[in-house]
This record gives sequence, structure tokens and C-alpha cells, in this order.
Amino acid sequence: LQEISLMHGLEFMNNKQLLRIRKFLVEHNSPCQFTTGYGMSEAGSNVTLYSKDTTGMNFCYGIPLPLTTVSICKPGTEEELDFYELGEICIQGPGIMIGYDDEEATKETLRTHADGLTWLHTGDIGYLDEDGQIYVLNRNFVKHYSGGTLFASELENKVIMIKGVSDAFFVTVPDSKHEDYYLPYLYVIPKSDIDKKQLTEEIYKVLSEHEKPVEIRFLKERPFFHFKTARKILAKEILSA
Repeated sequence: LQEISLMHGLEFMNNKQLLRIRKFLVEHNSPCQFTTGYGMSEAGSNVTLYSKDTTGMNFCYGIPLPLTTVSICKPGTEEELDFYELGEICIQGPGIMIGYDDEEATKETLRTHADGLTWLHTGDIGYLDEDGQIYVLNRNFVKHYSGGTLFASELENKVIMIKGVSDAFFVTVPDSKHEDYYLPYLYVIPKSDIDKKQLTEEIYKVLSEHEKPVEIRFLKERPFFHFKTARKILAKEILSA
């Protein structure tokens, strides 16, 4: 085969992770192309298909699979949004689940729209471009009290491209002083022999005011739990402190 596409599952990959894997494949004379896809168990696993125009960068996950339709709706409604408008990703097709064991949860997730079709409301936030490619930015709208939305994927991409950063990720936790708002905490795996004070200054330069973390915590490596970044465990540690 001249070309093979490999799909990475479980959680989003930032630009540096993607470039690092592609560089490794090139350096080892592999013909494989590594890209990313979007999906979830409730939708029968994968939802999107890699195309030759899909870069995989900036959380672009390709086009919908055959017989699968993706729509972006105003959260909590059936109102379909236009290209590039942020909203809830909704899926219709043969792969969507029959339902959960919990009847109420099923009613919340599977909804019959005015077209008579059953749509899966994913809770994920993203948009479609004019080529029908899907961009996924976050799980739900996470608001900061000072104004602005915290899209963990975009925040991570801003930080990981700083020269002194080997890897980084954000954890958002509820704001105890403001109901329904959240606070960002940043975890950074720095490159060796880096001045952490100077690195902190560089990080704050690339982030907007509402994106600046409450605290930057330095780690030796990214912690995982069941193949995913251990964000829930770290969030519990933050909230219990």
C-alpha cells in the first residue's frame, strides 16, 4: 500500500503530538500517514473519515462517514447553525445507539427532530467548515466568570508550541465563587534545563486574560488513567486542596 491512515482514539491530540508522531514515521521510512478522527461509543465508534484535504491539525477531524450526517445545533435546541458557528455536534446515521440503560439519559441524548429522524446530541462543541469538515473544540461550553469560553484544546495548542514546553494540558474545575463558571489550571512538562520563571512568562504572553491559569503546575510526564489524560483525578485533587 502506498498510503495507510491510522486513527488515534480516546482523546484529542494537540498539534505537537501529531507532528511528533508524523516525524517519527518519516524518520523510520514508514509509508503510513497518521491523522485523527472523531467518534464516540454512542455513535458506533468512528464518525468521521480522513480525506486528502484533512490536515488533522487544529482539531480538524475530517468529513462524516458514508450514511452519517453531522449537524451543528444551538445547544439544547434543534436549531441548525451555519458554517463556522460554534454549537453542539449532533449525529444522525445507522451507527447511533439504541439507548442507555437509563431512560432519562436516553431521552436527553437521543432526540427526534422536526425531520422525523433520531439525532444523537453529543454534548461536544465544534463547528463545520464549507467543505463539510468537522472541528471539535471542547466538551460543552466552559465559561470563565471574567468573560470568554475556555476551550481546552485551543488553550493547549497555544502553550505546547512554546519552545521550552515538551507537553502541556489544561484541567478546568468549577469556580467555587461563581456558579456555572470554571477556572483553568495548567500542567506543563518542560524541556530539561529550562528556566521555569521565564517559561511561565512566555506562557502568559500567549494566553488571553480569561485563559490565564489560576496556577501552573510542572510535571515530569503526562499522567494517564485508562489511556486518557488523568484530568478527572487531577480535578479532584485541585478541589480537595
